[in-house]
Amino acid sequence: MVNKAFAEGIKMDYAVFGRGEKILVILPGLSVRNVTADYKALEQKFKMFANEYTVYVFDRRDNIGERYSVDEMAEDTVRIMKRLGIKKANIFGVSQGGMMAMCIAAGHPELVERMVLGSTAAAISEGAVSVCDGWIKAAREGRRADLAELFMRAVYSESTANIYRSGFLTFAETYTEEELRRFVVLAESIRSFNVFDRLGCITAPTLVIGCKGDKVVGAQASLDIAEKMGCEVYLYDNTYGHGVYDEAPDYCERIFDFFQGGPDC
Repeated sequence: MVNKAFAEGIKMDYAVFGRGEKILVILPGLSVRNVTADYKALEQKFKMFANEYTVYVFDRRDNIGERYSVDEMAEDTVRIMKRLGIKKANIFGVSQGGMMAMCIAAGHPELVERMVLGSTAAAISEGAVSVCDGWIKAAREGRRADLAELFMRAVYSESTANIYRSGFLTFAETYTEEELRRFVVLAESIRSFNVFDRLGCITAPTLVIGCKGDKVVGAQASLDIAEKMGCEVYLYDNTYGHGVYDEAPDYCERIFDFFQGGPDC
């Protein structure tokens, strides 16, 4: 079910499913379209959590301005979590959502039980900035097909991109001008992101999952987080890409096992 929450002047869409007493908060990555639009697919993907967890998937706030930092995204999410009565949660953040998760865990440790960071970085490399700049330029110029192509080729492995290319391009034709503007603002927030010096403030047991085939943030970004925090890291091989969270068949099981009490920091 998709709902809208209100807190301190913020409006934010979120999806919720599952019926368990434990709480799982999912913070998805950068997207042109509202991340809750396809919540049924998310519900199916995370169905193994449904009995033990109530799962919340948060989008970014409505009506964002011309600038919106990752820290602001994190703080807005915290406000909505508190409004919904979420006092402590397991958090899974992927890509930009992983950046938000690190900000939340560093600034509000009392809210985080355990955390999984997928395909993310604590500080953005020149390579990641270059990738984002390509997306931003295509979105600004309204080149929907080029944006879809660039995004798909950077995020997914070649085999996955080839399978879904036609669908990606068809879907991109429906992007609105407001969705493209919003995407640009969200993408620009990544360019200057750096939470590396705050990683020492994170107390929650954490698992970092990366991929050697990641063409967006790179595998080294996962290793750097894990080394700084002294926590567990798992790298998939280069069979997959940045979007390994969608590609690897055992990805959700790996998250589930960790949240159930697997190895931690």
